[in-house]
Amino acid sequence: MAKSSSEARSQTAQTTDERSGDPVIDIQDMTKTFDGGEIIACEDINLEIYQEDFVVLLGPSGCGKTTTLRCISGLEIPTEGTILISGVDMTGVKPKNRNLAFVFQSVALFPHMNVRRNIRFGLDMTSDLTKDEKNERVEEVAKILGIEGMLDRDTSELSGGQQQRVSLGRAMVMEPEAFLLDEPFSALDANLRKTMQTEVKELQRRLETPMVFVTHDQEEAMSIGDKIVVMNEGHIQQVGSPYQIFNEPLTRFVARFIGSPTVNMFDGVVTNSSGETQFECDRFTVPVDGEGSAELAADQDVTLGVRPQYIFQADEGEGVMTGEVALVEPQDDRDTVVVDVDGTNVRTVVPQGTMSAGERVELDFGRNEFWLFDRDGDRIY
Repeated sequence: MAKSSSEARSQTAQTTDERSGDPVIDIQDMTKTFDGGEIIACEDINLEIYQEDFVVLLGPSGCGKTTTLRCISGLEIPTEGTILISGVDMTGVKPKNRNLAFVFQSVALFPHMNVRRNIRFGLDMTSDLTKDEKNERVEEVAKILGIEGMLDRDTSELSGGQQQRVSLGRAMVMEPEAFLLDEPFSALDANLRKTMQTEVKELQRRLETPMVFVTHDQEEAMSIGDKIVVMNEGHIQQVGSPYQIFNEPLTRFVARFIGSPTVNMFDGVVTNSSGETQFECDRFTVPVDGEGSAELAADQDVTLGVRPQYIFQADEGEGVMTGEVALVEPQDDRDTVVVDVDGTNVRTVVPQGTMSAGERVELDFGRNEFWLFDRDGDRIY
């Protein structure tokens, strides 16, 4: 996990896509403000979305992810910047002329229409297809979604998951350039939500149409997305695959926001004595000897981050810190264990039944399995 400081600094929050062809959606230098510029919802957004992408905009409430999605759809007009769709500038174009399908958080179905008419609604409003052509497209989509036997039922007779499939179907029949989904499963129970996550990911692969999915749930994002866009305070912090986001966070915020249980953080300082670079804090000292360690400036304040999955119980006398087990949280075949180390809670993930509350344990972690962040929160190692 160690990374040279020069390499870390040279990376930007936007991961470069090395792909053939042009992006379906290309957001360039986009900023959106409200109240005459007093409120900055999102700023300097640059993002390329390709044909095969399942993109997840992820971040806490107020981070700018929904505003970004609404700007893509045309429901909001950027204050600055450009949005290209299939190479055409659509920045000020009305939503109905963008050929994008929007699936909202609430399932907005028409209660006076049956399932068939709900799915067909967009076609009735915008297309010149014949009635038979429309019904053929509706039936094809219903079959893909597994609701072909429900087309003549009232929407009130459907379960929450079935209603969400109808909402997806209404978007699919339009054969859009891309799908935009704003927390579409947040109202579903946990089991149904998991089912719908799997189904929508399989659907995106089958349709080979880009999807942009907004969520604040990092577990959901990591499960379904192949390109995660982590946002905070209106800015993109990092873009990458789930593995890149988890293993190689570019900022302290990304490291904290991604992963469960949350990452362990220790404030300390970099020292350099007799040519040996170390991290020192109140609780332990460890060598920093991976690639790029020599470039770290001595005496700078840093934060060491290490995931609980990489902290392990050490043999007596061989750990870097000692503490008392304060809490054991069973998680299937693993336990998340909270160890009180001189007043600091340190989390580790261990096999089931490995540790017990009240037990004194020594802890250690791999020397190439931690990161260092500077005082601004940027990754430097």
